[in-house]
Amino acid sequence: DARDALKVLMGKGPKDLREKSIKMSIVILKRLKAKDPKKKVLDALDSGKAYEKMKEIIKAQRGNIFKPEQLREAKFRKEICAVKSGKIIEVNNKDVSKIARIAGAPQDKTAGIHLNKKLKDRVKKDEVLFTIYSDSDKRLKYAIELVKERNPYVISSGIF
Repeated sequence: DARDALKVLMGKGPKDLREKSIKMSIVILKRLKAKDPKKKVLDALDSGKAYEKMKEIIKAQRGNIFKPEQLREAKFRKEICAVKSGKIIEVNNKDVSKIARIAGAPQDKTAGIHLNKKLKDRVKKDEVLFTIYSDSDKRLKYAIELVKERNPYVISSGIF
């Protein structure tokens, strides 16, 4: 979510998102023929330059500069839990996206999904896989119905 993206820019945030951001940034800089792209990316993140540049971009677009903790959370939420123990062997991104849209994203800035578990993670029965957020109780209920029809997570059988 936006909080995690901002935290990465601030030198914090989820490790996997940071690593993916670094890889993507390196690819872009390589295509631009930049010298030592990995060093440039790490320097920008670790020094705080990336976060400062993001604030400049937000200000130039007449947006509000904020910290992750200032983002308002949705009125309604539902945690979706694993129905069995095992390993996550598939996450259907199209279904994740559809569930988020039904919940109200991207028009409703508080709506969306927070993925607690990712591909190849091990989970125990009743552990939270993801949380759906919405400012509309009705939209949240529709999103939950879609989860029941087409749960985006596939968990392998077996105990670990």
